Amino acid sequence: MRVRVAATLLALAGCYDPAVKLGVPCSDDGTCPAGQECDQLTNICMAPTEVLTWREDSAADFMQTGATLTSAIVESGGFVSPRPYATGRIRLSAIASDTIGTAATATWATASNGPITGRSFTNGLNVDYASDPPYGLGLASGDNVTVLVEGEINLDATGVWRFNLDANDKGFVEIAAPNGQFTRLVDDTNTGTTVNYTVTTTGWHTIRGAFSDVMQLMAFNLTADSPAMAGGLLPVEVDRVRAPVEDLQGYVTDAFDEGGMLDYLGTTLDTQPLMRSLPTDAYGIPVGIIGFAFRWSAQVLIETEGDYGFALSSFQGHRMWVDGVQVANTFSTLAMASSMSTVVRLEPGWHDIVVDVSKEDANNMPGSVSVTVASGPAWVGQPIPIANVRPVVGRSQRWTEAAGNTAATITDGMTITRNLTLQIPVGFVPTAIEAGYQIDHPIQAQVSVVLDPPVGTNVTMLAAGGLSGAGAHNDHQSISVTDFGATWQFIVGDDTVDAMTGQLEYHGITALGSGGVAPFPTQSRFESAVHELGNVVGFGPATWTLRQGTTVTVEMRSCDDAAACASESWTPVTAGAVPPIPARRFAQYAVTIATNGDVPTAFDSFELTYSARPE
Repeated sequence: MRVRVAATLLALAGCYDPAVKLGVPCSDDGTCPAGQECDQLTNICMAPTEVLTWREDSAADFMQTGATLTSAIVESGGFVSPRPYATGRIRLSAIASDTIGTAATATWATASNGPITGRSFTNGLNVDYASDPPYGLGLASGDNVTVLVEGEINLDATGVWRFNLDANDKGFVEIAAPNGQFTRLVDDTNTGTTVNYTVTTTGWHTIRGAFSDVMQLMAFNLTADSPAMAGGLLPVEVDRVRAPVEDLQGYVTDAFDEGGMLDYLGTTLDTQPLMRSLPTDAYGIPVGIIGFAFRWSAQVLIETEGDYGFALSSFQGHRMWVDGVQVANTFSTLAMASSMSTVVRLEPGWHDIVVDVSKEDANNMPGSVSVTVASGPAWVGQPIPIANVRPVVGRSQRWTEAAGNTAATITDGMTITRNLTLQIPVGFVPTAIEAGYQIDHPIQAQVSVVLDPPVGTNVTMLAAGGLSGAGAHNDHQSISVTDFGATWQFIVGDDTVDAMTGQLEYHGITALGSGGVAPFPTQSRFESAVHELGNVVGFGPATWTLRQGTTVTVEMRSCDDAAACASESWTPVTAGAVPPIPARRFAQYAVTIATNGDVPTAFDSFELTYSARPE
């Protein structure tokens, strides 16, 4: 926008009279006819200059035709920031019909043509719903449905990659190289199909696709083989995938079948405030009602700076982190836990929030969660408005897990071993580890469970003779973080030969900690539209403000006509200083935002003062 901030730089005896001819020479003493001023460079009498302001500080300003964004977005609040991602995740959306038809001829346009029933995320690119309705996607049936897959995959080596898609009943994947167009990668109809894909430009490739089910089982599994690593077709690591989420609101909500965040089942996008009951199979994820855990992760947009405190309650245990700092912890089996968080100072901008709830009692009471603002400059007595929540998971509080759910017979009078391997995110630093199991035996006293960690000594989770009775028993225990590593072994024994055998029904490991791929690119860029400033005489200082963070570089260029700006070079500008570029009719600015990948520096406004003559 262009704003007039001063009528003239010259005191005028009267209004400008258009009848007085412009362009006459200035008098010997530098004076001109009334309403005109002497141009010191040309010694010609001209119309008086005005001091004007070019200012951009709203979404409409930043999104004018011709503006460009590279790894950046314009947020509805009126600021430019790095593009946000749910890292380690792929987006899923559901349609309550089979929109694929024949996989070999299906297109994204036809497959995605239908009303969305719900949205969720998955870790990696392996989804198996068996005969259940797709988890967390608002579907009542698993038959005659389609799930859309969207995200990015990091292909970091040039050469020939191999991909295999196993889609049940059918599915396809399309891929686009950085700044490229989509092309068909692979399609499959429940047989497993392997293809080669040549990578000439490394980096994040956009993928999209779909899989649908007509009846019975439903699954989607994309594996990959890199030319830089021998090992064959393997699951795609979580550090290789991410999904843009600037168009979404809500929490990434992870569901676990056991208390203590063990036995991960699925994820949904929760678009409601954190004040809700958790009935049987909450969110359409089959966690039951007896024992489960949920984690809500997101970023919250704080618009009013101040000290914030939160009131939490849940049916049994809960805990909460803000910007990686734990502010509440009653993660226990006490019924109806309530707590007040530590008060935290929050500046305007995006802040990480994580809330866990665990339920482990053997009754049929539904779980619950409530998080409200207890004190602060905004939202007091209310839950955080969902309009201020987006599904970005910060690196300071993440998890990784592995579980075995295939029942194994515990050999009579002997031991069996079962291994689990954690997929460890890059740079992961554990802060807590939980190990759990469930056994079923007619004589529980005969059973022992020993955990052999990657490092350190064995941990006896259940000694023989430690139980009495018959039937099922489950337990989980905290394990020292010094034992952390990839492969864990469960050793389960039956100490008596008596033809009485039982089963290991479940075993699992979950590690909490920090690490993984950052949710924001470390560099993003915004280039404004070219602006016509009029008959410019000179530039004044350029200034700008930031919503969050400190590291930006601002550049400018000017030109005599709008099209010519593209061929002009960019010149760095110092805040509060006059841009060292020619004062010309058209001008443009650019902002490069550098971050550590965790704090999304936001460019809030730009302002340039300049002097110009009326046309």
